[in-house]
Amino acid sequence: MKALSTRVHAKSGATRDVAKVLGRAKATVPVSFHPTLDRIRDGIPLVEFEKLATKLGLTQEEFGRKIGISVPTLSRRKRADTPLDSEHSDRLLRFQRLFEQTVALFDGNEIHAQGWLRTAEPALGNLKPIDVAETEAGAREVEKVLGRLEYGELA
Repeated sequence: MKALSTRVHAKSGATRDVAKVLGRAKATVPVSFHPTLDRIRDGIPLVEFEKLATKLGLTQEEFGRKIGISVPTLSRRKRADTPLDSEHSDRLLRFQRLFEQTVALFDGNEIHAQGWLRTAEPALGNLKPIDVAETEAGAREVEKVLGRLEYGELA
């Protein structure tokens, strides 16, 4: 495959470096257009997993179940000092996003945010938001409820 700045002549098949012809430096292509995607691909460090579990008021085992990682796998990663894989990192960031939105709703009060996430919510069929958020579709429902609460649509 040719570099982005190389063109192939349609008839002769000869290649020509466009940057060289135009007298410009070759353009560099960024690895990623979004730092969050890089974090997911690289894996979230376990220290962030541990901190978020604490903020959510969950044990590491409970939070591991929420993001779909088994206790033995979590233990292996701790021993080897390896980050979460991309799938689990993505799920962790889902819970982090919801926690941050909930904290914002409660004017920065993390204790109230934790309490709300762990209490049955009538707008979610009397399920706990933290349980509903185990899937992306569920997390979107929790976000909708947070938005409705923010704008006073729910009491």
